[in-house]
Amino acid sequence: MAKRPVRLSIRAERWLLTYIAALAEENPQAARDILLRLEGLKDKLGGFPNMTERGPLPGTRRVVMRPLILTTRLRDNVLEIAAIRHERQKEPSRKDNNDDR
Repeated sequence: MAKRPVRLSIRAERWLLTYIAALAEENPQAARDILLRLEGLKDKLGGFPNMTERGPLPGTRRVVMRPLILTTRLRDNVLEIAAIRHERQKEPSRKDNNDDR
């Protein structure tokens, strides 16, 4: 089976860029490490999108990449990283779920 493309939603990309910029101010190597780990994870998820546990919302999956937690969903045969949060942040609720593209 061919790998699915994996992309970040607009909301997830904005969150990640903000987080990485703040982290890079304190610890540039940690910021680079997270980005490298995320690229590796995206590669794995493209081949095995259901390898993780079911997410908090219907149709989602939860991916733990400490200290980040990603919420993924399949959308038009693309695996979308719909949201990213720090493990210290609360789980999203249904009302927090925007339909960003």
